[in-house]
Amino acid sequence: MDETSARDLAPQPPNGPQRGSHCAWVLQLLFLLLVAYPLSLGPAVKLLKSYPAIRPLVEAAYAPLVFLADRWSLLYDFLSWYIKTVWKVQ
Repeated sequence: MDETSARDLAPQPPNGPQRGSHCAWVLQLLFLLLVAYPLSLGPAVKLLKSYPAIRPLVEAAYAPLVFLADRWSLLYDFLSWYIKTVWKVQ
């Protein structure tokens, strides 16, 4: 078999979006949902202390997290510790 025909048999990259870009997008989304969103509650609560008028916005934005924390004591304990200890909000 010569070089040309061996090259022709090699797998060709697909046309269109690469699979790797989909994987990176999914990983970024998971990071945002599982890490950044819950951890952003601390700064939001601290900001709420200075600007009470944003309470409806904060409550709406974090309603899913509060819903889960009400049903999962481990998450509730972590968020309580995080807000009180790390962000020093009482």
